[in-house]
Amino acid sequence: MYVCLDINLHPMVYHLDMPHTKQFLIFTDLDGTLLDYNTYSIDQARDALQFSKDLMIPIVAITSKTRHELENKHYTHEFFDIFATENGSAIYIPKNNPLSLHAKGKDIGQYLMIQIGEAYKDILVKIDYSEKKTGIKVKRFSTMSTQEISELSGLDLRSAAMAKKREFSEPFVYNGDDADLERFVKELNLMGLECIKGGRFYHVVNKGNKG
Repeated sequence: MYVCLDINLHPMVYHLDMPHTKQFLIFTDLDGTLLDYNTYSIDQARDALQFSKDLMIPIVAITSKTRHELENKHYTHEFFDIFATENGSAIYIPKNNPLSLHAKGKDIGQYLMIQIGEAYKDILVKIDYSEKKTGIKVKRFSTMSTQEISELSGLDLRSAAMAKKREFSEPFVYNGDDADLERFVKELNLMGLECIKGGRFYHVVNKGNKG
């Protein structure tokens, strides 16, 4: 069975001559994909997600959001079998998922966590150094208030507070010259960090990506 979702998110099913041993798996981003870019609503994707669950097709969400954000969203527990946070910096497998029995990771509440990225505190040290080395200051989550994050992201205050609880990455905004930003990013690269451009923010990570 092959599942295709059209542009209006109406599921269409095509039966192909495939061995029954075939197992399908859906990987998806969240913001601007399953979630509306402006409202963060999942409503338009709900029917397609439920259709996939009815077919017993596992869904893996890969997002720039934090674990704390996803844990506080009903759709995480309703639809996602596994999720990867902070641009692929960590993978969370629910303990009731059989895969958790075969994976090696850290016990985090109801999840088994496989860490890929570097610890947040170490990333901040490297960003501090890069700012001092280049003389370029960026506006980042660690120096923003919850109110500022809410205003820049469009998240409500509670969600913004959860977004501020970083574990493996640091989002920032920069409105200066492109040449200065490029120089800053090059310094981050020398420190072993990567800079990923998202829809609203740049994200500094050590390892991992949505791919």
